[in-house]
Amino acid sequence: MKINFFYDMFSVANNGIIDTISYNIRYVEVAIVSSAVTALVMYIVLRSFYLNKVNVLESEDISLGRDLLTSSMIETSFIYTCRTKTVCLLGNKLILFNKYETKNEIINVLSNLNLNDYYNNEVEIEEEFLCVMSDKSKQWYKINATVVFDKKHKSTPIRIVGRLYCNEHKRKAKQLLINQAHKDHLTRLFNRTYSENEIINHFKISTRGYLLILDVDDFKGINDAYGHLKGDEVLIFIGKCINEVFFEDCIVSRWGGDEFLVYLYNDISVNEIENYMQILKNNVSVYTNDLTSIKITLSIGIAKNSEGDQYKEVLNRADRALYRAKSNGKNGYCYMDKED
Repeated sequence: MKINFFYDMFSVANNGIIDTISYNIRYVEVAIVSSAVTALVMYIVLRSFYLNKVNVLESEDISLGRDLLTSSMIETSFIYTCRTKTVCLLGNKLILFNKYETKNEIINVLSNLNLNDYYNNEVEIEEEFLCVMSDKSKQWYKINATVVFDKKHKSTPIRIVGRLYCNEHKRKAKQLLINQAHKDHLTRLFNRTYSENEIINHFKISTRGYLLILDVDDFKGINDAYGHLKGDEVLIFIGKCINEVFFEDCIVSRWGGDEFLVYLYNDISVNEIENYMQILKNNVSVYTNDLTSIKITLSIGIAKNSEGDQYKEVLNRADRALYRAKSNGKNGYCYMDKED
């Protein structure tokens, strides 16, 4: 009886240990499987991320992709032989260049230099040229080079050793700063200073053209009724409409406040002027945004640039024509000739 009792106790204990071991084994198996699944998911995610990056680089606009490369990675060296006027390009990025065109451009730049100015390496060559890439696009590249002179005949240049690097970004950044200096911050039209200089320069070479001053009727009322932010939106809208009507052979600017100025470079007919006025009147008539509709009218003064005129004279005539248009009830235009 006792023996059976102890045997039963041993069997229960043994079964418990086996169950515990089995449970632990299953727990370890689950943990291993879970870790494997986690690792697999991470691998898939990372691989997807990597492939996505690769695809982005491959599918991006090639000019943008190459901009990123050329601005930081592509720096091609070259050797120019003075006697034969030949160029040898060096580097592992030459596939991005149209080598034939690039060599010709380098030769053209360097062969026109007075190399004696660079004697004793006191001054390094710094020149820019428009480089032809393998896809036929063009980018600005800069040459930095040193002239090597003959040791015996010191005034005789033998070769030029230098490097090319992309200057596209710097030129774009510089052009952006210039554009920002020339543009009105709100409407993005040309500002008064820039447009005035351009018109004055045109007067020096041509006696043809029309000057228009455009004023928004009762703009103060728009600001008072709808607020200055809405007033700014109206000015942006009007500037866009003017730019769409007068889109070529002219300069469009924000003159100041609620006034705009257009200078037409060509001598067009009165009928064409009237057509422009009618189209502009229709385009700016209503500004709608955020369930708000604002009626807009313009008064416009027009003066022609005739032979012998000075800029200030034509501007004064256009200003007087604008005043007359305002006096006639607004929402119209008035033309003032030299004899008026």
